[in-house]
Amino acid sequence: MKLSHATRVTLMGSAASALLALSACGGGSKPAASEVETCPSNSTELDGATEVLHCSCSSIGIGSGVVFGSGPYLSGSSICRSAVHAGAISEDDDNVVVSVTPVDPAGVEFPASEANGVSSSEYISSSPASGAFNVE
Repeated sequence: MKLSHATRVTLMGSAASALLALSACGGGSKPAASEVETCPSNSTELDGATEVLHCSCSSIGIGSGVVFGSGPYLSGSSICRSAVHAGAISEDDDNVVVSVTPVDPAGVEFPASEANGVSSSEYISSSPASGAFNVE
């Protein structure tokens, strides 16, 4: 696979869960798309991660999924679709490597907006979010 574009996703999470079989790399370097797993449909599987993780967004992942928030995004949002909303990648990209970095979600709000052809929904709850992420 040919790497066509690279972006970074910052994941915020506090609940410990499986980190999946994603490639972990330090120092900000990004592996080729052929060297990493496809991004999960949403980031809830990554809540509680403690290392930088890399995954690949395919054209299918980029074109589907729900988005909650406007950056940061709720952990139930599609990582790849959120990256399009944020303008980090486009709907025309394929096999895009995304870096996921864990951070704390305390006090995060998730307002709705429309950007880059993607509409996000507002998320309001009386309980704190288990995780969230930003796309750089």
